[in-house]
Amino acid sequence: MATDKGSSSGAVLEPGVSIRPYVPEKVACELVERVFGLKVVKIKELKSYDDKNFFVKVEENNNNNAFLEAICTDGYVLKITNSHDSKTPDLLDGQNQLMLHLNERGFTCTVPQKTVDGKLASLQKLFKQDIDDWKLNNMAKECPCDFHLVRLLTFVPGDILANIHVTTDILYQAGRYIAQMNVAMEEFHHPVFDTHKTVWSLESVPKLLEFVFGIRSAENRELVKEIVKVFEERVPKNYPQMKKGQLHGDFNEQNILVRAKTNTGSGSPPEFYIAGILDFGDSHFSYYLFEVALTITYMMMESKKVDNIDFFECGGHVLAGYFSIKPLSDLEFQILKVCIAGRYCQSLTMGEYTYTQLDPGNEYLLTTSTNWPQLREFWETPHEVIYSKWKAIMQQYN
Repeated sequence: MATDKGSSSGAVLEPGVSIRPYVPEKVACELVERVFGLKVVKIKELKSYDDKNFFVKVEENNNNNAFLEAICTDGYVLKITNSHDSKTPDLLDGQNQLMLHLNERGFTCTVPQKTVDGKLASLQKLFKQDIDDWKLNNMAKECPCDFHLVRLLTFVPGDILANIHVTTDILYQAGRYIAQMNVAMEEFHHPVFDTHKTVWSLESVPKLLEFVFGIRSAENRELVKEIVKVFEERVPKNYPQMKKGQLHGDFNEQNILVRAKTNTGSGSPPEFYIAGILDFGDSHFSYYLFEVALTITYMMMESKKVDNIDFFECGGHVLAGYFSIKPLSDLEFQILKVCIAGRYCQSLTMGEYTYTQLDPGNEYLLTTSTNWPQLREFWETPHEVIYSKWKAIMQQYN
């Protein structure tokens, strides 16, 4: 999820701007061959928010890239970045360096590959629509185009959490895994993240008011406005007392890699463990509380796949895992609920806005749109009830 991630100068994308690249499979194959010196034998477009991503496999004995020591037999992900973020190459370099940093510390994640020029990304001029169709209908005009940064990342095999039956053990693992990542990223610094602003940081929750017109339901619009108001009243005043660090920024069911355990009994349903992390497009430097809040948000959205558990109880298992590595302060814990609600609002508002205003054919944008009733129930449930259940669940792990 990468809409409106902003730039290293602090600018954040404004409403009404279309930034997603137009990349047919033929063009994607040409990019892999021309920019990375590899010949595509298989290609499949992957779901994405406002970038274009393709899974590709290449000829294993046809390497025309002097900077590529060996071909990844599992394949690659060709990532064509949206035009907004492509204007800030330093941001993508920061993401690349973060992936390399985590990979060196034992975390399973995609790793950027060098171009035939020895770089980790290449800026490419791409047409905004089919060039042949354009020539037929606009002979005297030049086809509109834009510039997009292109990267090739190693493909990491496995499944994603969205495709499995979620257990309370997976929820605990999710909290523990993202806490371990937060600790590992304490040693990481890239200057681009010192100033990088993103609408997907919870610091940008107040900016949602600029996008609520894209929400189709008047009732849901009012709910977002109410939550934003409470967020503004309760959260920013506590920033001086909150701990900051490098965040992944999008630890959701689509980005969490899982693999089946090998020791499950015959005939038993498979058990899974969290094996890696995908997509660093929303990485930024902000408050650790926000990483916890967004993780809980997405795990609660997955609660339909968890047996015999109220959706907000998922937060207790995630917190137990996170606290086993990196506890929050009492102050941070007390404002966690409104931060979670803020993340719900970001996910639901930006999904509907982008779908209704910019990309009505992209059903992936509506992945979370069924969760409006869940947000309303969570918001209307008394603070004391939710926190009591969370604490009871956390105590079970102790």
